[in-house]
Amino acid sequence: MNSGDFYKKTGFVTLAVLLIIIAVKFLIIDEIKEISKTNPAVPEISAVPAGEPAAGTRPASDFETKEMVKIKPQDAASYLGRYVVTEGVIVGSYNSGKVCFLNFDKNYKQGLSLVIFASDFVKFPESPEKYFLNKKVRVEGRVKDYKGKVEIIVKSMDQVKIL
Repeated sequence: MNSGDFYKKTGFVTLAVLLIIIAVKFLIIDEIKEISKTNPAVPEISAVPAGEPAAGTRPASDFETKEMVKIKPQDAASYLGRYVVTEGVIVGSYNSGKVCFLNFDKNYKQGLSLVIFASDFVKFPESPEKYFLNKKVRVEGRVKDYKGKVEIIVKSMDQVKIL
């Protein structure tokens, strides 16, 4: 093989690798980041190694020390982004196997929902959709909006008390 062929093949392989890297960056990684901003079920990609807190995140111990506002479940939409305490009866529930919804209102699209993701199911009683149904609970957490629905993501039983 002469040196001209070597340089052509090396240049071709280098160009192909660069195109693959660019495609992965723009078509896959950026898309995952965009999805994770709007869907809490999709973890956000981060340069922080697993198990280490990212800059600007609060450790779990801060959660208990943060002053929370006590609200009615029907007022939750007015407290988006804030940590709150609310009480009410779970009147509806649904478990897809990937996520469990506990609803304070029969119309789940309107009222506040508690959301438990499958990765956290082991921290709750078996079948949380049945366990909490028709029980009065007190919950602590950050109020979020997901596609127009108001919700609090519940990561452990520490956030929920049955009254």
